[in-house]
Amino acid sequence: MESPAALSPGGAVPARVVGSVPLGALAALVFGLAVPAYVLAATPGPRNPGWLGALVVLVLVGVRYSWIVGRGEQRLVEMTVWLFTYVFLGLAPLVQLREGVSPETTPEVYGAFVAESLLVVGLGSLSFAVGCGLRTLRSGGRGARLRTIGPAIAGNTQVGVPRGLRWLGLGSLLLTAYYLVQVAPALFTSVDQLGAQMAAVWPNTATQGIVQALAIMPLLVTVVSMTLLRLRRPRPVWTTGEQVVYWTAVVALVVTVNPLNSPRYVFGTVALSLAGALGLYATGRRFRAVAVGAVLGLLVVFPVADAFRDTSTPGGIEISPLSALEGGDFDAFAQIDNTLLYVDQYGTTEGRQALGVALFWVPRAVWTEKPEDTGVLLADFRDYSFDNLSAPLWAELFINGGWVAVGIGGLAFGWWARGRDDAIVTRLRRSRAPGVVDCILPFYFVFLLRGSLLQAMANLVVMLACAWFADRVTREHLAVDAPARSEPASA
Repeated sequence: MESPAALSPGGAVPARVVGSVPLGALAALVFGLAVPAYVLAATPGPRNPGWLGALVVLVLVGVRYSWIVGRGEQRLVEMTVWLFTYVFLGLAPLVQLREGVSPETTPEVYGAFVAESLLVVGLGSLSFAVGCGLRTLRSGGRGARLRTIGPAIAGNTQVGVPRGLRWLGLGSLLLTAYYLVQVAPALFTSVDQLGAQMAAVWPNTATQGIVQALAIMPLLVTVVSMTLLRLRRPRPVWTTGEQVVYWTAVVALVVTVNPLNSPRYVFGTVALSLAGALGLYATGRRFRAVAVGAVLGLLVVFPVADAFRDTSTPGGIEISPLSALEGGDFDAFAQIDNTLLYVDQYGTTEGRQALGVALFWVPRAVWTEKPEDTGVLLADFRDYSFDNLSAPLWAELFINGGWVAVGIGGLAFGWWARGRDDAIVTRLRRSRAPGVVDCILPFYFVFLLRGSLLQAMANLVVMLACAWFADRVTREHLAVDAPARSEPASA
């Protein structure tokens, strides 16, 4: 049983989420047994022996994902990592290897490096799991430790929106308005037409990414932050001006990130972030529903949404999950295979690709030797005509530093992820929603994990900076305006 107090941002601390062994076992049967069995039965005789390694990855990751479902703790980052691994690096390559096909965007893969590619996936995933475990051991095995929030914040009934948040909202609306004016001819058309319009206005791809990030992420942070404030108990009283800023930001966000011409990763991040602010992950039961529904979303909704937006083949909508798993959306494992081939011929880049990611904001006019996006680099290496390809985190690590980078990077990522999730679980034991950054970041990780990192950095940096600012001004505002009778927060 979960305490009703879990839905209240203030007041009593809710009970710890209770795990469900039957639900975990049922999920393990579905994800670790039924889904692999269906794929084996629905595909012909295997054409590439590497499918056995993909099957092992699928079963093991499916069991781990099921453990998260059964436990019910809202570990959003870890859930996203295993979700991506299960679908993109387990299920998709299993189908592709058994069918003997390559994604249409990455032809002629799966040659001599299938086994090594599976080892890269295995090493990175195992290192991630070990990093999570080491972080738990460091905390004495207690996982997320419950800390008491002081009445000075939890009981605050202050009126209004922090001044800094109001300024963030107005600034984000101006940035979004500029973007919308420039892309207006292609708004509500298609992804391709929007891309063509952006290229006509901002020929430099780095400029396109930065402008789009500034148009979306500050607005998303504003809406999430104000929604979290709006749903406090007791509900604060806002002025007419604050109401206007909030609802204008909501409408602008819906217009800017519409399902017709927005990248599905961005649209999904926005939708799930707003759902999180509204309390979608407030209880273990809701979290389990999200975890199970996310798999269905990636296997059915994700490819169907792409088919409906594809204007090149009217009427040719493909809704078969197995057929969809052979498409370009699921090229992550193929790109790891291409990375192994690249490193075999040229060696690792010794961190050069990572340097390009870190300095993404430097114009190519200033840094003429700036590294290309890793997906573009691999596309050029293989002479592909289409270069908007993924480069999953595993590939990014390997191309920068080989096996050592994959192992150390996985450990560091797992350590960070467990700490982040501990903070989320702690927050959700006394509130109906995580903080601003934790409403957004876990779901943006699907894009970060798929890559390329260079493509994802502009949105990430802008989002983190705006979320840090919004969180800081809100905390200061609540602390200053807290009732004088409030007691100090307990240690």
